[in-house]
Amino acid sequence: LIGIFDISQVTLIFIVSSGMAHCGITRGHMAVDMFSDMFPPRLQNLLNGVINLVTAGLLAFMAWVTVFRAFDAQELNEATMMIFIPHFPFLLLVAAGLALYALACLLLAAGYEVDGPDAVD
Repeated sequence: LIGIFDISQVTLIFIVSSGMAHCGITRGHMAVDMFSDMFPPRLQNLLNGVINLVTAGLLAFMAWVTVFRAFDAQELNEATMMIFIPHFPFLLLVAAGLALYALACLLLAAGYEVDGPDAVD
């Protein structure tokens, strides 16, 4: 089928970028605790807060750069190879996903806890 690769590409961009913030706020991502279990709980909370703040800063920077990249793609008329789906709206979607993930990290740094059926242990 002509264009199926292009459609699958942009569909994956939509799926991944719209799920990043949810995965972050519910702590659904992989985490490796090698040494933090040896620290007292107060220090663990402090380290988690610092890590979440640094992560939020990096994600916000990535979102900012992706917005500029989206406008470059629009100016250059970048599109997929076969059926010419423009890259611009999907890059903005990635930027929005990164920004929401940064917000989720800020909420986690502030002590936000997820309750209800979406909570992950």
